[in-house]
Amino acid sequence: MNTKKILMGVLAAAATGAVLGMVFAPDKGKSTIRRIIDKGENYLSRLEQILDGYVSVINDKMENLKADVADMGNNGTSKVKDTTTDVIHKKTK
Repeated sequence: MNTKKILMGVLAAAATGAVLGMVFAPDKGKSTIRRIIDKGENYLSRLEQILDGYVSVINDKMENLKADVADMGNNGTSKVKDTTTDVIHKKTK
């Protein structure tokens, strides 16, 4: 199963449980609403950190891929030059 889907499911379930627990708690409305907002901000902050981690990993992999492609291009170009040089030398002999 997809890790992102599992993570989103866990976060959604935790948020739902937290909201229901606060709604049914014997507390004043303003206090309950403030706690719900605070919890929501905490969850969003944690989710942002997790997604930033994924983005960082993807960016690193893309940079490595760019470097690999550039190396392949440079190596391929030098091999073509070497082959062309070899063919020219064989014809002149």
